[in-house]
Amino acid sequence: MKSRIALRIFDVLEFNKLIYYRYIKKLHTPHLIYNLNAQKIINNLPGQPKGNRKFKTIIDVGASDGDFIQASRYLNNGVNIYAFEPQPWLINNLNKLNDNNFNIALGDKNEIRDFYIRKSQRDSSSLYNIKNFFKNEEINKIQVQVKRGDEIKIEYVKPVLLKIDVESFEYEVLRGFGDKLKEVDIIIIELFLANQFKDIFKKFSKIVDLLSKYGFTSFLQKEIGYRNDYPLTDEIAGACDIIFYKCDISKSAI
Repeated sequence: MKSRIALRIFDVLEFNKLIYYRYIKKLHTPHLIYNLNAQKIINNLPGQPKGNRKFKTIIDVGASDGDFIQASRYLNNGVNIYAFEPQPWLINNLNKLNDNNFNIALGDKNEIRDFYIRKSQRDSSSLYNIKNFFKNEEINKIQVQVKRGDEIKIEYVKPVLLKIDVESFEYEVLRGFGDKLKEVDIIIIELFLANQFKDIFKKFSKIVDLLSKYGFTSFLQKEIGYRNDYPLTDEIAGACDIIFYKCDISKSAI
């Protein structure tokens, strides 16, 4: 019920009023709203077809508790969603929202790998060892199956959106899709710019270089830590979405 109310508030108030911020904070659904806003921005990318683009296929890597799935279904009627989430306790909730769910992680090789989870904030988990970054917190470790994205049976019906939220493992996920990236139209990657993820700056140039080979010649950085100077949640301040897209220069205002 709270999610439905938040969705209606999104339609009515958009993102530029303080009253909106107060409603969302009360409803405890900020991540749902971020995901709605990210997909709305896609409709205004330069060099892209104008109008309300409806995706036929969405690949959600790092699906967590399914907020992105809810936003995707609200904005894209009849969309086919493939969701990947290695944390086993989240799969039951995803199964209530979606049909094609995979209890695995994605990377650039098939392997069994350690997966580190913050006890205080489970959605801040990673295939990298984060114990040194959160020394005062309890970090749990499990083993998860990692597979390449290009070995998963996915029907790429265009337009295709790929969303990645994997806490600094983005480059490996993208490499694992290989030539399947040719079938993808838009990529949304959530990057954390806080000190504990400093290596993302080193990887970002590699991500840009890799995606440019598959036609992703443009990207847009969207700040999501704050909305009109009002912080939505303290723990995500310093995070942003990077939206990669294939820009038709002939249709761009540039």
